[in-house]
Amino acid sequence: MAEISRLGRYELRRILGKGAMGVVYEGFDPNLSRRVAVKTIRKSVALDPETERAYSTRFTQEAKAVARLNHPQIVQVYDFGMQEDVAYLVMEFVEGRELRSFFDAKEKFAPEEAVRIMGELLDALDFAHEMGVIHRDVKPANVMLDTRRRAKLADFGVARIQDSAQRSTADTMVGTPAFMSPEQIAGQRIDRRTDIFSAGTILYHLLTGEQPFKGEGAWTVAKAIMQDDPPPPSRVAPSLRSAFDAVIQKALAKSPAERFATAKEFSIALRGVLAASPQAAGAKQPPRTDVKASDTDLEFWRSIQNRDDLDELELYVEQFPNGAYTHLARLKIAKLRETVDAASGQTDRIVARAPEPFDEDATVAIAPAMPAEAPVRSAAKRKSLAIPAVGAVVVMAAAGVAAYLQIADVPAPPPVVEAPAAPKPPAVDVEKIRRETEERVRKEFAEKADEEKAALQKSLAEKAAAEKQAAEGLAAAKSAAEKDASAKALKKTQTEKIAADKAAREQAAAEAARLEALKEERAVAARAAAEKAEVERAAAEKAAAEKAAAERAQQAKRAAAASTPGRLPPCSALPAGTSWTNCFGETTAAGGVKYVGEFRDGTYAGQGTVTLPSGEKYVGEFRGGTYNGHGAFTHASGERYVGEFRNGRSNGQGTYTFPNGERYVGGFRDGVYSGSGTYALPNGAKWTGEWRDGKRNGKGTEYRPDGTVLRTGIWENDRYSKPL
Repeated sequence: MAEISRLGRYELRRILGKGAMGVVYEGFDPNLSRRVAVKTIRKSVALDPETERAYSTRFTQEAKAVARLNHPQIVQVYDFGMQEDVAYLVMEFVEGRELRSFFDAKEKFAPEEAVRIMGELLDALDFAHEMGVIHRDVKPANVMLDTRRRAKLADFGVARIQDSAQRSTADTMVGTPAFMSPEQIAGQRIDRRTDIFSAGTILYHLLTGEQPFKGEGAWTVAKAIMQDDPPPPSRVAPSLRSAFDAVIQKALAKSPAERFATAKEFSIALRGVLAASPQAAGAKQPPRTDVKASDTDLEFWRSIQNRDDLDELELYVEQFPNGAYTHLARLKIAKLRETVDAASGQTDRIVARAPEPFDEDATVAIAPAMPAEAPVRSAAKRKSLAIPAVGAVVVMAAAGVAAYLQIADVPAPPPVVEAPAAPKPPAVDVEKIRRETEERVRKEFAEKADEEKAALQKSLAEKAAAEKQAAEGLAAAKSAAEKDASAKALKKTQTEKIAADKAAREQAAAEAARLEALKEERAVAARAAAEKAEVERAAAEKAAAEKAAAERAQQAKRAAAASTPGRLPPCSALPAGTSWTNCFGETTAAGGVKYVGEFRDGTYAGQGTVTLPSGEKYVGEFRGGTYNGHGAFTHASGERYVGEFRNGRSNGQGTYTFPNGERYVGGFRDGVYSGSGTYALPNGAKWTGEWRDGKRNGKGTEYRPDGTVLRTGIWENDRYSKPL
């Protein structure tokens, strides 16, 4: 492919990568003055016309389908085309690196960046799936990170187009083994969940720095994908939150029905884990900017919009100070605070009914996806909400007692007679009593909360110690079992390796024999082609010599006829205004055209020779003053036509020979190839069939240099159209 410098209007500047089927170039589009990537494929690699035709059809359909995937996270396709034996695809040029190169360099990704990259990749997959395109080869080598480390999905070369009439075969296993889903390996029917599995393997690598499925050789990796579950990411990377384990487990489920149904669902679950992280739900910190706010913002708001929880609303405002629903959250917070303040202000009212029992736990609303710190936070929340409530209970209980004394059949105490000179007792400060009561209750609840927290911490510590002891015992038992299994596996591996080595040696011997036979076959074909070319060359030289001898004999015959009595006499000088007739002579026209031959009725007729000033020459029959009959026309460049002429042009059967050895033998009409004919090259390759207007039009057969048939079909305007 290195000899190509242009494809269509695109200039090819340097090679970006090479593969078995073609080369990827950096190109330049002069019409739009922009850099592009040009992926090329040689169609004739298979040397099978049927395979080549099927591949060309699929290449065209897939290029058109992928070109409609206009998404910022998908490498765009601008154009495609064919040039002789090369099919090419023109794509967006991405200044960056493959994700595979980051993995090969052992670069680490923070969980926030890993979620962002995977979110962008899942957005691209969701868009492609909605457009009916399944990628089928999602892997780090097909994910580009540009200079700003934004993800772009590339290479839909083996994509399955769901709405195309020419789909890829459903049972064909395509893709890269380490990232294929179990159903791909088994050759079963696939859908969008296959891409979700492959994306899950990339997420695992981003979070842990390791591949989920590893082994020596494609067979071992495929077996692990089909049978084994990878260790949870939090075990491989202890600093990673365990909430990621559930997302990875669902994405890498063996059964498609147990995975995320769509890439969008996968993305929402992943971003939800990040939004619920301790950093996101904990102490004061600036809002997140590395996670796409639109999805997380919406999901968070949906989960709290119908709840009256001040802590959750305040957390939303902290995380999304400029979110789409921040204004509504602040209004709701203000309203809830007014309600709490109003409830606190009514504690000194006397209500003539018995107080309802206070359920402390009923006021606590714990979000389903809160982090591990949620129980402590909720306890503090219960404490803050219970203080004004208990104060209200105390006051209402006092009011109930007063009401009871008013309606019960209790004898009223005798009236108290005031002493005229006694001083009036001071008024009771009800507000002070209420504040003191609330303060006392607040202290009691704070002490109780501290005791509960200490008890909870002690219980958790004891539980952790018990779990650690049990885990150590289990680890010891597991270690012994693993040693036994490892010994058995080692023995099995050695047996398998011996068998594999034997099979490899047998296969190598068979391949060497096949190559040797192929080499001998090609040598025989080359010798046959050389012998055939030598025979044809000798025949051509003999025919040319015979023809030259015939022409010399004809010229001698004409010269003898001119001097023989009873034949046309030599032309003599004529008076002005008359012309030669019925004689053999020589004349030179004003333009330098020279004619030697027979004259009849005042013009060229019979055998003759015309020599032009440019060096071109015609020898043959004349009628009516021009070429008519059998003759030979030789161009100054060396090209030569021998055959039938009519009205001054080649018409009928003839042979046209080029100086480089190319030759056409067949019918002519009005000076161009028309009718049945054969065009042969010096190396032995040739084409035989119908011609019209100087081009291959109709049924024909193309032969290789060794004489074997390359293809047979219908040609239109000199291009192969379809097979017979």
